Amino acid sequence: MPSAVRINGVEVAIPADATIHMGEISDGEFVTVTLTVFARRVTIPAEDDL
Repeated sequence: MPSAVRINGVEVAIPADATIHMGEISDGEFVTVTLTVFARRVTIPAEDDL
């Protein structure tokens, strides 16, 4: 278990009993990560709104 989880450089709180699932890592490919976080607000803008 990592000591800190950061999303876009910002540390986020995770439950003490959280399990982080990470897919296989290979050169030149994206990796899939699934984790549970505490959030006060979640924003998912359209790509043009970033």
